[in-house]
Amino acid sequence: MGDIKSSWEIIRKKVDALGDLSPEERKKQSEERCQPIGNSLADEFLAGRELREVEKDLLKYPVDDRNCIRQFAIRHLIDAVKLENSSILDRAIPGILTLSGREGTEKIITRINDIFCEYGDIEKSERNNIEAAGREMLHQQRISGSAIAMINLRAREEWRSKLSELAQPFEERLSKLKNELLQQITASLPTY
Repeated sequence: MGDIKSSWEIIRKKVDALGDLSPEERKKQSEERCQPIGNSLADEFLAGRELREVEKDLLKYPVDDRNCIRQFAIRHLIDAVKLENSSILDRAIPGILTLSGREGTEKIITRINDIFCEYGDIEKSERNNIEAAGREMLHQQRISGSAIAMINLRAREEWRSKLSELAQPFEERLSKLKNELLQQITASLPTY
């Protein structure tokens, strides 16, 4: 009966045979563990949760995991900034600044805001032009009054195509600035 080993002994023997994890393997395990937590905290903040509550939750994790989670949350917030959803910018930027503790990013953030303002102005102008053309077309067909009060531009293929065309150069500029912001922030954060 002395030859029968417990499951724990068998597992322990296999683990000992594997040896310690390399630094790369430890980092990968840490990332796999922390990424969903960071993404979830960022999503909660974007959904309206107070930043201090998110930071309070972050303190529940060990320091090494906390830094990793913070980096993934910041990445997720930066990724959430999209040209077609300008309302999220006002929510994401304070979260990025607070989680990173980085004050020197104002220039990049100002340039990102400028892109949103510039794009918003061009989109509004183009929307007005298309609405006017649509109303004129309906008027020529003798359709008037409340029937033409609300033209649903987003449903029209012409509008979606034009919007996509207008957005392309802004998307490229925004993408470069988001990468620059991420690099600047992650360079200042402690590694995990």
